[in-house]
Amino acid sequence: MGISMDNKILKFIEKEDTSNIRFFKSKNDDMFFLINQPSFEEKEDNYNIINVYNEQLEKKGQVQYSIIRNRTYNTAFLYNIFVNEECLGKSIGFYALKFFEEVVSNKFCSSVEGKYYPKAPAKPEEVKKFYLRNGYSIEYEGYDKMIYKYLSKENLHSIKNNTKSVNNYKIYGKINEFDLNSELTN
Repeated sequence: MGISMDNKILKFIEKEDTSNIRFFKSKNDDMFFLINQPSFEEKEDNYNIINVYNEQLEKKGQVQYSIIRNRTYNTAFLYNIFVNEECLGKSIGFYALKFFEEVVSNKFCSSVEGKYYPKAPAKPEEVKKFYLRNGYSIEYEGYDKMIYKYLSKENLHSIKNNTKSVNNYKIYGKINEFDLNSELTN
């Protein structure tokens, strides 16, 4: 997979549960990693976070979400996906979204919903393409635009089939190795 973890990165993540970390390479081969609920960051009361870091340990993005529990099913509510401007178009959002879907699927969520409101620096047309390309629908609910996705078994299999383990850490494969077509038909 070609991911090298130097001592600086290993020290940074040493207190984290390895199941809460994923490594990946961006489209231009830069290494990044994701941490679900980092232990060194104060937890927000109303939502969970997944942070995206580069090799220099700089935060380059974040996913904010919560899980809505119901008697018969759980739904993940996606508040926000943010990627720094210099990282737009490099697949950072794709991997953050995949990790989010993996995390919430493991917490027995069968679907994702969230309000659709693109924020700068992302362009609205690019945000719309991003969600549609990743199997989400965009619909009106009253006056609000919402995003929705059913988390199928195929979706989770696509993620797991493109994840390798190296020294107890999980590494995502290249973006073109994910079977996006099976996600778009579910």
